[in-house]
Amino acid sequence: VVPTLTVTAAGGLDQATWGAVTVPAQVAVERSSDDGVTWTRVSPWLPETAIGYDVPALPGTRQYRLVLRGGQGSRAIGPAVTPA
Repeated sequence: VVPTLTVTAAGGLDQATWGAVTVPAQVAVERSSDDGVTWTRVSPWLPETAIGYDVPALPGTRQYRLVLRGGQGSRAIGPAVTPA
């Protein structure tokens, strides 16, 4: 299960935070600036112990989502959220 992602815009940064990952997996933050048509990874692959990552904000509408990558290459993708 992908943890719930929250993104807060503050001082030129989009601060992404989420709850603990409960399975062995790496975590990445992805961003879309075209209403979810294309997604770009904006963080490195983070360890499962990570619970946040700051991303330089872009002007205009943007969405973020979490992606989990398991040891066998399996992926789980969370829902898109917009910065608050």
